[in-house]
Amino acid sequence: MKYSLIVCCFLFALTVRAQTDTAKTLVFKVSNPKSIIKVWPKDTFLVAGKKNYIRIEVEGNNTLAGVEMKGGTIQKTASGDYEVEVNRGAEVILNVYAMNPLGEVKLGLNKRYAIFKNPVPQVLICGVKNDSTIDPKTLIELGKVTAEIRDTSNVIQRLRVHSFEMLYPNGNELDTLRSNNHKLTIAMRRMIHRNLKEGDLLYFEQVRCTMPNGKKVVLEPVTLYVDETNKYRIGTHEVTRPGR
Repeated sequence: MKYSLIVCCFLFALTVRAQTDTAKTLVFKVSNPKSIIKVWPKDTFLVAGKKNYIRIEVEGNNTLAGVEMKGGTIQKTASGDYEVEVNRGAEVILNVYAMNPLGEVKLGLNKRYAIFKNPVPQVLICGVKNDSTIDPKTLIELGKVTAEIRDTSNVIQRLRVHSFEMLYPNGNELDTLRSNNHKLTIAMRRMIHRNLKEGDLLYFEQVRCTMPNGKKVVLEPVTLYVDETNKYRIGTHEVTRPGR
């Protein structure tokens, strides 16, 4: 009898404990899934001087809190994409901030972009670049205006020159002669032979050419300094002084 009473007390205690534990709420600490920030396109460069468009998305429990572009400008468009502009420097940095369910804002993504600058066409007068010295004999004998551009692979492409204007000093004024192709006209050569002297400035403007994409553009003007013919002769080769 005494043994049975002990067993009954033990079972009663277990029943009470089980009921008490059942009434409690079980709490499991589960970490939030990692937030993923995606940026399209996956390019690592932006083009200077034009509008670049990127898309930013945040997956997971976090939400997008803000973006900034160090070294450039970024703003959201009506479509939800971001418009980015960069004009100078070699690199910009995209920072994307995300907010977690607790309201904490943290840096979620840091991406660097190299700045790609569109090649600028270069005008050459008888092979001589802007702000250089040239002699009348070279102008008369070669007598042509050319243009070139380096592509993204650093390969030089020749551009077709359609027309240009040459401005030359006439007393205190500048007179203009025009060519409808890439060559100096007879009138231009005659003027150079008769009128140009050492120290004069010669200007080439309204140089029109066709770009590799087929677009016709007017290139930057060129200024040349006229120097004495044969002044820089070495052996049997004439050389043009590259600077002032």
